[in-house]
Amino acid sequence: MDGFIAKPDGDVTRLHRWAREGAGAEAEYTDEARELFKADEFGAVVAGRRTFDQSGAWDGNPPIPVPYVILSHDVPEKVATGEWSRFVFVSGGIEAAMAEAQKIADGRAVAVMGGADVIQQCLDAGLVDVVSLHVVPVLLGSGIRLFGDDSGQRELELVSTRKGPETFRMHYRVVKQP
Repeated sequence: MDGFIAKPDGDVTRLHRWAREGAGAEAEYTDEARELFKADEFGAVVAGRRTFDQSGAWDGNPPIPVPYVILSHDVPEKVATGEWSRFVFVSGGIEAAMAEAQKIADGRAVAVMGGADVIQQCLDAGLVDVVSLHVVPVLLGSGIRLFGDDSGQRELELVSTRKGPETFRMHYRVVKQP
């Protein structure tokens, strides 16, 4: 609720409690998460290497069951050996990552999962059409902000809202500036 998307050490456990029941590879996504992460809507996901690492590569079971394009400088061994073939690593910057994701998505939407730096790079490059915010009823007090002090002003238009059992979701269209 206070604008932080993670604790100072990157921990998102409390903020994402609504999405999974259980722990580790045995965890199941909640109905709310499955409804939000509809596989037929998305063709690919872009995420940063920190998000990939801090999630533990989602235990090989990411929330949206589509290919993930990870912006990184190197490829982890499990991916290089084909053990986690769902992940594609790109090192050429955010534009290269989005181009690869759009190619993979084949006309479907591309989701940007984060972290904050990757989302900000996408916004700065004009690559975002919709911003979806999930408000969780907890105040972290400090940590990593989604939109930092140097984010700049952006106009958004509210498209829809939805209340879930533990979240309030808001979807905004990014108003493109001439």
